[in-house]
Amino acid sequence: MKIGSRIYRVFAVMMVAALVQACQPKPGSDGWFSSTSARDISQYYTLICRQYGFERGTTEMAQCIQKEINAQKQRNAIKKSAAVQANSTLSTGGSGSGISIVLRETFN
Repeated sequence: MKIGSRIYRVFAVMMVAALVQACQPKPGSDGWFSSTSARDISQYYTLICRQYGFERGTTEMAQCIQKEINAQKQRNAIKKSAAVQANSTLSTGGSGSGISIVLRETFN
């Protein structure tokens, strides 16, 4: 086997791995929430809450996890609303001031 073809194969495998990784939904996104199990979501937010100092298995940890999930879903809704509003503003020609300035040149 030539070194060039071996490098090509390694490169091809790395590219496929990168593409597969790029297709995964970002943690916390709407797609991630809809495609990830409740157990995995809980584990993800447990790690975040542990970084805050909460102890596993406590009521405070459960409250932290729920607050983090709700906060992320609210951020997603705000982003989605802003995107819809931006798209509607673009399609209606913008939300300008309604003032038009007309410049005319006078020739003598």
